[in-house]
Amino acid sequence: MSLAGRIARVAIRSEACFARPHLLRSSAQLHAFSSNAGEGSTSRERFRERIRDLRSNGTPEIVFGLTLLGLLAADRFVQSQQRNGRDEVVRMLEREVRAAVDERSGATGSFPPETADQPRLFRCAVRRAPENFDGTKCLRGVREGDVVDVLEEGVGPGNAYNLCRVCKEGTNDDLLIGWFPMTCLEKLPQ
Repeated sequence: MSLAGRIARVAIRSEACFARPHLLRSSAQLHAFSSNAGEGSTSRERFRERIRDLRSNGTPEIVFGLTLLGLLAADRFVQSQQRNGRDEVVRMLEREVRAAVDERSGATGSFPPETADQPRLFRCAVRRAPENFDGTKCLRGVREGDVVDVLEEGVGPGNAYNLCRVCKEGTNDDLLIGWFPMTCLEKLPQ
């Protein structure tokens, strides 16, 4: 290639670089431009030019944004792990407190012991067991399909509960007494 052609090519690249620096994309193009255009340019100047190009295309902002998003995601993960740990500890403490209350009050709960000896009025089948049914006078530990003895009707708030007794496996062992919602019971024929 002739000398005039080389000068024209360098002039076109120089014009492209100063008019539109974003057109120089690859480091090979930048290196070719640096070696042809500047006589005596040092590696430090080339490095500064590369940094200038990176600043002009938004790379620092992108890196900063991705770093910030990564930190936020890691913080969110750590917070959820801590929350799960706290929730598990609270559930464990609630279970222990409930067990201690049950142990202290015995099988009849907060009812007098003679309540266990009352005659039954009728029997009912449990059709639905409420999820959050854990008051101090509630009948706990029953499932759908269990049969309970009703000792009293219309007790509790709004007379919406029956006083029920459950004997496990037809014996008086593991006797449970408590209120159970009438809406969750179905009367069995006698």
